[in-house]
Amino acid sequence: MADSIFTTVTNLFRKISPPPNAESCIRKGTKYYVLGKYDKAIQEFNRAIELDSNSAMAYSQRAETYEFQGEYNKAHDDYEQAIKLNPEITMAEINCRHAQKHNKRGENYYDEYRQMKHYNPAKYKKCKDNAIAEYDRAIQLDPKCAEAYNNRALVLKSEGQYDKALADFNKAIEINPKYTEAYNNRGEFYSDKLPVGFIDIGDDFTKAIADLTMAIELDPKNVEAYKNRGRTYHHGGSEDKAIADYTMAIELSPRDISAHVSRAIIFYYMGEYDKAKADYYKVKELEPNNVVVIALQLTLEGKIEHSSN
Repeated sequence: MADSIFTTVTNLFRKISPPPNAESCIRKGTKYYVLGKYDKAIQEFNRAIELDSNSAMAYSQRAETYEFQGEYNKAHDDYEQAIKLNPEITMAEINCRHAQKHNKRGENYYDEYRQMKHYNPAKYKKCKDNAIAEYDRAIQLDPKCAEAYNNRALVLKSEGQYDKALADFNKAIEINPKYTEAYNNRGEFYSDKLPVGFIDIGDDFTKAIADLTMAIELDPKNVEAYKNRGRTYHHGGSEDKAIADYTMAIELSPRDISAHVSRAIIFYYMGEYDKAKADYYKVKELEPNNVVVIALQLTLEGKIEHSSN
């Protein structure tokens, strides 16, 4: 009796519930795609196409899923079909959109890469390779994706492939002459090549200052550019200019530990011990357990009064 009632109710709901259509399958497929369940997403998009072979959206969504499965030929074929069905879509627009998605995935891998570099060599290498692969794919899809060139350069620089890194920074700026982060990163690249306290002002110093100044002109609130230029001036012995840049960085970001620490060290070597002490206490107030505070205290030992705090 109970089974009979259950069967009757089930059949009733089946009659009431509308049969699946292409749109509902696309919605389900999109949910699976967002969850990273690409095989299930493909199944739903296949079903949508079976129900409506003229659905440009179904082909486009299936193509996007194939793209992130690495099935590039299938993705390309589906994109072409979507364009035939909806001429308002262009391959250039599709490629640009997907280039940005690959670039974002590369950024995520790069973040993991930096975290794992000193703790998990195996995973670090995998993250590095994945990041490069994502940036390569982004550039393949959209050769004018300046962000992918800039981001790939950061990985290459970390791996010691300096010529390739510089070529990518240059390309990013060639594509977008107002790309603040690329100027900052290339300026930092040149600055990293400078020995501390060098005497001869060479091309790398001049190029570093020019790039970092351009980054600041494009974005006057770019804290990292001020810190990088301050560090570069410090390397070149221009302590007053270095202090000015670190001071501006602190004005823009009062809780920036590295700016306070860098300025404190310069004050120390200039013999401005009271000013160095003020920065030390500020860092200690912001992050009392930071290992940098301990290192700074050792640097200033004998020049500061150790408080009971």
